[in-house]
Amino acid sequence: PVLSGGESSIGIGNGGAFVYSPNVDGEDALWTHRGLLLRRDDVAPGLPGQFVTFSSRPGMLPDGSVVVISGFAAAAGGATLGRVLYRSAPNAGLPIQPILKSGDLVEGVAIGAIGISFNYQMSDNGQHLIVPLLLDTGSTATDGALWVNGQVLAREGSPVGASMPGENWEGFAGVAINNAGNWLLAGDSNGPTNRDAFLAYRGTVQVREGDLVSGEPLSAPAAMRAASIDNRGRAVYVWNTAGNARKAFFAADASNLADARVLLKTGSTVDLNGDCRSDGTVIDIFHTYTSTFGVSLAEDESVYFHISFDSGGTLRQA
Repeated sequence: PVLSGGESSIGIGNGGAFVYSPNVDGEDALWTHRGLLLRRDDVAPGLPGQFVTFSSRPGMLPDGSVVVISGFAAAAGGATLGRVLYRSAPNAGLPIQPILKSGDLVEGVAIGAIGISFNYQMSDNGQHLIVPLLLDTGSTATDGALWVNGQVLAREGSPVGASMPGENWEGFAGVAINNAGNWLLAGDSNGPTNRDAFLAYRGTVQVREGDLVSGEPLSAPAAMRAASIDNRGRAVYVWNTAGNARKAFFAADASNLADARVLLKTGSTVDLNGDCRSDGTVIDIFHTYTSTFGVSLAEDESVYFHISFDSGGTLRQA
């Protein structure tokens, strides 16, 4: 097979296991440490009479299980009719089984054709899943739903609750979940436009646009770019604030996101070789929900960012 290209999202498991989404012999596919797993025009696993049209945003659990969003069509080479969230057996093996798909009923309403968000996450132990959905309600004001372990825990157009009194959920941008089932949600409310962006822990909004965190203003227009929660209950999150200032924060307790410290921001100097001297000034922190799962926070207290920086007038990345 000839492999070319690839999405910015990849998945990594224990022992060097991996999955990513290149083209294989010109067709969109999933390729793992074991080789080809899924390719366009394959029979869609678990969906009789349907065929794969794409596979996107692959992730991997520590045991090598692949989790991915795929499209399906009624004929090989046909147009995508819906999406399906798949999970493979450990070590990128068979069977590949559907978890959610377009047409499934959620609170009596069908998931739409593009209703399974690419911004999903499954916990490392494979026991917890969080994914924003779009339901066929007939109204864009009420079609968004946050699905966590088989339940809708937030619904577009419904009240946020005591953490944002008088405001309703309006949009769900990104999510994260850990082995204990504790979760983060980034999105917007229908509140004032200079205060509507938020980050919530288990449905309680704790940080929002316009707040001051660790002395850093989340000045409007601001939006969440990435968030991660580890299995020890700590969190990292990245905001984009007025003037495209990127700001990354670490909270030792994800249940208290406002009590955080700044880890990195545009204008920070960075030491990349450990000599305690600056190697450049941060220009951008690239994470965004539209292209990747976002920042990664490891249990050994390592935090992984993708940045650009100015090194003596030369723009570099790390």
